Amino acid sequence: MMRCARFGLFLYLFTVPWTLVFFSWSGHDYARILQGGVAGLAGLALLWEGWRGWSPRLPRWGLALLVTGLLAAGLSIAQAPEPVWAWREAALFAGMVCIAALIGLDDRVHPQGVVQAAALAFAAYVSLEFLVINLGLTQGVAIPSMDFALGYDNPRFFNHVTTVALPVCLAAVLQGDDLPWRRRLASWGLIGGLALTFWSGGRAVLVAQAAGLLVATTALGLQRARPLLRVALVGALWALALYLLQFILLPRMLHLSSEFVWTARVQDGASMAARGYLWQLAWRDWGAVPWLGLG
Repeated sequence: MMRCARFGLFLYLFTVPWTLVFFSWSGHDYARILQGGVAGLAGLALLWEGWRGWSPRLPRWGLALLVTGLLAAGLSIAQAPEPVWAWREAALFAGMVCIAALIGLDDRVHPQGVVQAAALAFAAYVSLEFLVINLGLTQGVAIPSMDFALGYDNPRFFNHVTTVALPVCLAAVLQGDDLPWRRRLASWGLIGGLALTFWSGGRAVLVAQAAGLLVATTALGLQRARPLLRVALVGALWALALYLLQFILLPRMLHLSSEFVWTARVQDGASMAARGYLWQLAWRDWGAVPWLGLG
């Protein structure tokens, strides 16, 4: 059962972006519906294995954290101003916990394999993005700055995923896999994903990557962090070259519109001010009702 659930998860990672064109739903709704199925399968697998006598080895702090989380979720639902939304949000969090437990609590799953699978799935998605972009260019369609991210109603959601996917790809490159093709695909995920980040103007993504490298360098020490920094720098330079070629030079050679989206967003002070105002509203609402189901 656990193997079946893991297979469903990996099947989701590698195939869902390529099947978006066959459905009339939005990419977000389609992915969310399938995520519910994957989360449900993961929950059933955990229950099945528990009934058969399998019990994960949780440290005491992990068990205490789990119990505290369950109690907080129950209290939150009971106090929620919108109980229906609270149940939906709790189900979403529970599904994510089940999927994480499916991978993280099974001693038979090697962490290195999980990193490689996630990196390869992201590399496959990046390949799909560049395939669609270049097919559009051959048809005389300019590269959209807001509607390029397949499966995401807003490219900012894609940036959320990229924030995690880029360091995962970096880790996969540094792992020293016995199969060179997997390291090459992880490198492509790192380079292509960063080039797409430049195009989308993902400022927070770039800040997060720089902060992560700084923390890693501080924790490891400069000497031990040099391989990490070298791969990251080389990947960033290749990504910049790909960004200039794919999103600036090639469209102009085909007499299509192109723009320095990232440069424009860095200079967009109004966007930053608006984000700050939204954060203030969100903080105020959370302070007033610190529960699930705010609506």
